[in-house]
Amino acid sequence: MNKTAIVIILISAASAFGAVKITDSGVVFSLDAPGAKKVYLAGDFNDWSTDADPLKESDVSGFWEITLKLKPGTYEYKFIVDGNWVIDPDNPETSPDPYGGENSIITVTGEISVPKDGDKAQITPSGGTSKGGVTFEYYNPSARTVFIAGDFNSWSPTANPMRSDGEGNWSAVIELPPGEYQYKFVVDGSWQPDPENPRTKPDGYGGINSVAVIDKNGNFVELKGEGIIERVSNTFVNSRVYIGGKYTGIAESRWNREYDRRFRLDKPRHRMETYIRVKINKDVMAWGSINLDTRDADRIYETPLSLDSAAVELKTDNVLAQVFYNRPVGGLDDPLDIIAPSAIAGAPDLEIPFGLGTGGIKVEGEMFETSFFGLFCDRFESYATEPPGGNLLDDLGRPRYGPFTEELITPSPDPDAYTEFGTDILGLRVSRPLGPVSVAGLFRYDTGTFWDALSNLEISSLDEWIDSTGSESDWFALGNSECLYGADISGNFDALAIWAEYLAYSYSGGVVAGNRENDALDGNGPVDIKLGNLAGHLAGAGLTVKPSHKLMFQIGYHSQNIYSPEDSGFYIQPAPSTDGDGRVDIDLINITPDMG
Repeated sequence: MNKTAIVIILISAASAFGAVKITDSGVVFSLDAPGAKKVYLAGDFNDWSTDADPLKESDVSGFWEITLKLKPGTYEYKFIVDGNWVIDPDNPETSPDPYGGENSIITVTGEISVPKDGDKAQITPSGGTSKGGVTFEYYNPSARTVFIAGDFNSWSPTANPMRSDGEGNWSAVIELPPGEYQYKFVVDGSWQPDPENPRTKPDGYGGINSVAVIDKNGNFVELKGEGIIERVSNTFVNSRVYIGGKYTGIAESRWNREYDRRFRLDKPRHRMETYIRVKINKDVMAWGSINLDTRDADRIYETPLSLDSAAVELKTDNVLAQVFYNRPVGGLDDPLDIIAPSAIAGAPDLEIPFGLGTGGIKVEGEMFETSFFGLFCDRFESYATEPPGGNLLDDLGRPRYGPFTEELITPSPDPDAYTEFGTDILGLRVSRPLGPVSVAGLFRYDTGTFWDALSNLEISSLDEWIDSTGSESDWFALGNSECLYGADISGNFDALAIWAEYLAYSYSGGVVAGNRENDALDGNGPVDIKLGNLAGHLAGAGLTVKPSHKLMFQIGYHSQNIYSPEDSGFYIQPAPSTDGDGRVDIDLINITPDMG
């Protein structure tokens, strides 16, 4: 039996702290910076402007604060303190910036607005309404800057910048009295009509302006009549299709090599990427990306067309469903992260989002005050690593494989570093508030089947089964399954936050089928040979106390217990191909009493 318990205690204090809070009035950014003369907030929501959003010093000396209304999305930001760029010291969520440093990150998950009496309806050119001013929206994930220009701002190309949510969605809210307005978007300096608004008028220069009319109640008016042009399409497909992309060409030359003194031009590499977004209506969306890369072909004219990723999303007021292929899809969001991003070896600050290398369906939403997230997918491509010595557990008794650890990604240009796992993953978490805390039940179940030739399998129980049955199968399928199931609880009480989670663990593996490579297909059929099983648990708890802006205490406890009822057998682990045939190799790791 192998048991381990790890206790982590962190006590931190600093001279300056910041904080981010999401309130009914907006997102509140704050920074404790005694002695500062000027503090600004810069981020992708204001195009990293150095002076667009100044913080104001509160009644508490040295404490600076600003409130912004941000749409749901993930944003990167920094504070500028007397000209020095600093991350939010009280926000542990960061991502690398392009200059070798880091940006702080915040995710806004809900609509933030506080309507006042007399506010007009917030409308979009496509007709959606909410509260606030007039909202103009534009989608372009490759755009660096977007402004809106129209007769309401004397066609200024810089007066009304639009803000990005980091995923290609740009928006600007402008207070407008009733009337008819013509406008265009200025995208990286290029003037374009609104691709979501089919109503246009000639601009007098051979092009068109988009048209929006606001009535006295602040509602969007459907336009028909003289002078209005119904634009059927902004592409040859449909007015709700966005097509973008990029082209990269690489040409390398060399000379004066030890074995070749001539000047030589290597075969150039060309890569063309295309992104497509289809907005069928406000509840149905589709995404896709494809590429052509000459690196994937011996001859340029043989370059294949590859599908990089795709998704179709359907949503109602309470539920969102998405069918996806090779796209980030999030996780169960439990304290122990049993479905979460994968770590990268040698780069602890970088992660590979869960969903890359998988295809399937996710469903999430909220009904009857109960939130749920479900996921069912197949892992078709993944990196794999082989632990030193082939041990199932590390020196502390923690499993090196399975849902406890996900994968430890080892970057490699060698395609054989990929493993065709063929593993199905099913996950579900259901949570509900219970007084001041949230309680959730959850599970994750992984199952896979891996074929290998009999000549590669050295399994005595399989040899005995063949002798007793007379089977002529020369290929056999090894199957395994792992399951985690349990519950978690969490709560936030002003300066105090707590969480706890307990999960039971089980594993089983064996030979599940046989196959013979011949025309008659005799020898095919199910096989039931048990090779090994494991049981155990994973548990953890944590406490965070923050008595002030400058002081925080964190205490965490983790425990894992993995054992085999028989203290024998094999743990089945798929591994990268070693013979170049693309087929998964299978490692059979001995289960022993001292396997940790």
